[in-house]
Amino acid sequence: MCEFIVQKEHSPGSCTWLGHDAFLFCAVVEEERQEIVTLSVRDAARLREGGFWCGLPSLLSARPDCHVALISTGREVRLDSLREGMAAFPPGMRGRIHLLDFLPPNAYRDLLRVSSLHLCKDISFMLPSELLEAMSCGCVVLAPDTGAVREVLSDGLNGFLYPSGRRMNWAMLITLLLEKRAGLSPIRRNARKAVLGKHNKNTLLPRHIAFLMERYAHWRARQAQPAEGKDALKPASA
Repeated sequence: MCEFIVQKEHSPGSCTWLGHDAFLFCAVVEEERQEIVTLSVRDAARLREGGFWCGLPSLLSARPDCHVALISTGREVRLDSLREGMAAFPPGMRGRIHLLDFLPPNAYRDLLRVSSLHLCKDISFMLPSELLEAMSCGCVVLAPDTGAVREVLSDGLNGFLYPSGRRMNWAMLITLLLEKRAGLSPIRRNARKAVLGKHNKNTLLPRHIAFLMERYAHWRARQAQPAEGKDALKPASA
């Protein structure tokens, strides 16, 4: 794997309501060196019990050149249980599963840049910044079909959706997408365009500032009105 694998200090989800940093999380024009599937881990125990973890041997068997990078979303999210669970996998597969505790922003971005597929799992029904970060880096994203996700991601246009809350054959689904990754360049370009168009902080921040200034001016005007009315009622001085 690439050298950024050993660096640790970033939690996916760094953007705020003021907008997404589309210049930090930017795409890079380069040929993919190998197949890499990335996934941000919020609950290691839940992931280990789920279908994705159980399907890893099938995925790695079907894609012998594929690597899987599992990224902790915070310092409190420990991946020790996953390390223990890897003992049940064939020895030849263990070296292709990479457990990353906490990446610096630049290292996390670099990993997304070379990701062949980023899987969003266990995300809330709010629009996750993880999704924006991956799309901004030009990732092919596979995300749950929720209302918030559909605000940004259109299935087959700038990413792919899977039914939320259903049991999935992750190995088969990911394998199908990896098999046609050579033809997914338009998906990658459209993913970044979608983020730049609606969620770029350099566009949103001036709008937020203008809105706040407008509301402040409105509030000041309302505060001044009672004082002016009270002065009008005072008798004129002799």
